[in-house]
Amino acid sequence: FKCFQNPFVVFISAFAYLFIMSPLHVRCQNEVNLCSVNNASDLCANNSTCVDLGNDFTCNCTDQEYTGWYCNVPVRQNCNEIRCQNEGTCSNTSITLGAETNVTSFNCSCRLGYEGQLCEKEIDYCSINGLVCANNGQCINQPNTQNYSCNCSESLDFTGANCTEKINNCIGAVCNNGTCLDGVRNFSCLCNDGYTNITCDTVTDICQNRSMCQHGFCNNGFCNCADSGWEGSGCQRDFNECNATEPVCFHDGNCTNLEGWFNCSCSLGYEGHNCSTPNCSNICVLGTCQTNETDWSCKCEDYVQDQLCDNPGPCYGVCEKNKTVTCIQSTQFNNYSCICKTGWGNINCTDDIDECKESIAECHNGTCINTNGSYTCNCWSGYTGQYCNVTINECDSNPCQNGGTCKDEIANFTCICGITGYQGHNCSENINECIVNTTICNSGHCIDLDGNYKCNCSNQNLGFNCEFENPCYNNTMCSNGGVCQYNYTHSAYEHHCQCAGGFEGVNCEKQSQSPSSGPDLGVIIGPIVGGVVLIILIIVIVAFIMTARSKRATRGAYSPSQQETSGSRVEMGSVLKKPPEERLI
Repeated sequence: FKCFQNPFVVFISAFAYLFIMSPLHVRCQNEVNLCSVNNASDLCANNSTCVDLGNDFTCNCTDQEYTGWYCNVPVRQNCNEIRCQNEGTCSNTSITLGAETNVTSFNCSCRLGYEGQLCEKEIDYCSINGLVCANNGQCINQPNTQNYSCNCSESLDFTGANCTEKINNCIGAVCNNGTCLDGVRNFSCLCNDGYTNITCDTVTDICQNRSMCQHGFCNNGFCNCADSGWEGSGCQRDFNECNATEPVCFHDGNCTNLEGWFNCSCSLGYEGHNCSTPNCSNICVLGTCQTNETDWSCKCEDYVQDQLCDNPGPCYGVCEKNKTVTCIQSTQFNNYSCICKTGWGNINCTDDIDECKESIAECHNGTCINTNGSYTCNCWSGYTGQYCNVTINECDSNPCQNGGTCKDEIANFTCICGITGYQGHNCSENINECIVNTTICNSGHCIDLDGNYKCNCSNQNLGFNCEFENPCYNNTMCSNGGVCQYNYTHSAYEHHCQCAGGFEGVNCEKQSQSPSSGPDLGVIIGPIVGGVVLIILIIVIVAFIMTARSKRATRGAYSPSQQETSGSRVEMGSVLKKPPEERLI
């Protein structure tokens, strides 16, 4: 509220706000406690307490028997006795009052835009967030839409939802050779050098008097001040480069204006007239300078902090570098802890740990030998590996010869020679079976071989060891000229006889029997085949003679007398032979 001095006006305004629920469209420069204005707290009934809310007030009902915005509505009512305002919905409910339970009461569910126990109060969206319409705009509360609107007609050159957007009067304005300056419901033109008039459309020829162009050069009626350090229509006024829109001293350099010039005091790490060149070569205390085209940085050594690497932490330079994994430091408590590499100890990792004495070493099958920062294991025979925990497999080198099987042992091996014919540690010594077992060939002759032996059997015996009798010895098994042959079957040698013609049986002891019926086909077919062959032969000879005659008749001179002398017959007796007589069988 505006600080009106008339108490009556203040009271009437507060009353209208509370009971008419329409905020006054006035603006306040002093905040007023609504609970203290003309006994406004008297509006809170039944000993309730007034609470100021800044733009509003409410009543804190101390007596639980009453409710409502002003604590003037009894709670012991149901929906038949009370009416929710502004289309609120009433529902019966039960409440607890002190020690009394299940007290009949009511509850009003308000529609959007209203509040209070009876939905009797509009929510003031004009004041809910404080001042919403700026620049003398008029706020219009709209509880039905849970919003507000601003009437900006009384504001000066402002528009928008909250009257905060300045109306640009330069839109559509004409400043031909100048810059438009927005004003209050008006505009003005700031003319460029060499122009004048309201819209900057009149040329002023400053070059008519060349002495007017003091620090620039004249060009087509204008004084050109570019890069001169001066400004103005005649370049007569020092241009303060330090006030330029774009800074002339880069990287936070401090600009000092001079007549027609300027000077830059560069910030740390930069140099050059405009402080545009980074250079930190002399400022990184415990680090290395790194630069690119525009910036610089110090790459600090381990455990050194801050931009200039000038703040060494507690870990700096205390842990033995080559014997430490890392260092954990606390700058707050100024302490550190060196995390030593394996084999090193003490607070700064300077002492070698004797793993052999500290029972740290893992030499499972060997002797521990301490070294600086570590230890080695001298393995016992038969073991290898860093910790002597790997058994050497002596069989990997294939020490067993001649097909012997190797069995690995600790620092040793055993060759199982078996039936290889060899013996010895590596199965490399030949076994003379003929000496080891003189009866190995039975009645045969034993011959020792490299890794084996051979039996030369007599005619009476067979088998690798001459262990079988020869069933065909002296050919006594087959009769009547049969030939004895033997086969090895079922772990023994057995004989069979190949009988001569006319005999049969296991031992050729039986005479073969002729077929009892039917002629011998060989006797019948033989003569027939012979006769056919003879006939074919005769036909061939006759054809040959006839061919010879035909050739003679057409060759040489004809001599009848000779023909008559020798006769015209040919004796066939000397040419053809009689076929042999056929005999019947």
